[in-house]
Amino acid sequence: MTSITPALSFVIPLYESAETISAVVREIEALPIEGGHEIILVNDGSNDRTSDVCRKLVASARVPITYIEHARNYGEHNAVLTGWRHATGDYIVNLDDDGQNPPAVAIAGLKLACA
Repeated sequence: MTSITPALSFVIPLYESAETISAVVREIEALPIEGGHEIILVNDGSNDRTSDVCRKLVASARVPITYIEHARNYGEHNAVLTGWRHATGDYIVNLDDDGQNPPAVAIAGLKLACA
């Protein structure tokens, strides 16, 4: 089986994200990205239902999702670096877990940078 490198990886550090991450993932899944995309979710030691929500997202994903759990909270910076290590896309975009920055805006910025 050959794997195809996606054009874009979305790296999302998670902490206590059970209430917000589903909407963010669904928004990313709906984006039309030439060359495809993947989502890397890094749970940084959440104590809420983040793990359960993410496992359900992986099971119903419309794009490849990699889910990683830290054993405890190591901080956002470490969660982002973990995500980068697992990303396989030609480009990487970091997003917050609460939808503060819409994924479509990140893609617009990427298009400008690549123009």
